Amino acid sequence: LELRLDSVKVLKLTRRVPATSDSKGIGAWRSILLFLTYVGLGTNLGILIYTSDWFERFYPSFTPLDKLLLVVVLEHALIGLKLLIDACVPDMPAGVRIALAREEW
Repeated sequence: LELRLDSVKVLKLTRRVPATSDSKGIGAWRSILLFLTYVGLGTNLGILIYTSDWFERFYPSFTPLDKLLLVVVLEHALIGLKLLIDACVPDMPAGVRIALAREEW
């Protein structure tokens, strides 16, 4: 019984829980995630274009330079689509914005 009580004291009663603090966002991680988004987009397109034989079936004279040009064009088109979606979709949902406004009032 004493051993069990000592283990409860050590594990539960003397435990130090770190204090948490509120933050306004994800900080520096936002730019890192955005960078990884663009790198991943280019990498995945490159892998898709260079390993797929779909283009050679429809265009037999498809050269490696044509593939590179296609990767660059598709990459820019998808980056434009991503930026358009970022502009159209708000960062904070309306329900959260309303709840925060009620909290501040």
